[in-house]
Amino acid sequence: MALVAALIIVYGTFHYQKGVKREFREELAKSDSLIFEPLPLVLENDTIAIADFRDRFVILDFWSVRIDFSTVSHPVLARMKNQFEDTLRVLSAVVKDRREEIQQYQRKHRYPFTYVDGTALFNKLKMPGLPTQILFSPEGDIVDIFTGYTDSTQYDSLRSLMRHE
Repeated sequence: MALVAALIIVYGTFHYQKGVKREFREELAKSDSLIFEPLPLVLENDTIAIADFRDRFVILDFWSVRIDFSTVSHPVLARMKNQFEDTLRVLSAVVKDRREEIQQYQRKHRYPFTYVDGTALFNKLKMPGLPTQILFSPEGDIVDIFTGYTDSTQYDSLRSLMRHE
């Protein structure tokens, strides 16, 4: 009986999480002002927006130093940035990390990202979790949204989307 109850709880939790992610994707797809949202640059007193990069694809990557799955994707995103150097911008949206943690992470890894504070936008959009990547076309349209980290094949999908847009 306990095993059946555990299976029901696991299934219910998984089904609920899929529903939350689906609702998030649907609501985000409706948003036409996201590209104009000011994103504070980390460690600087300035902001940028997705609209500032209309001539390039933009990956807005929400992550945290404290969540391992968030940082697993960074080497892959760095390789993508180098592969599509002239046509891709990676905005690394840090969520709820302290300034010292971010500085240490940047010094250690030196990824070719633009670091922004993503905490306010993460909360405003009620994101279902970290990591979350949003791919924008050069025109500023949302091409796709990836929530959670499954494996490196999701980045093959990003590359494919960028080649065929």
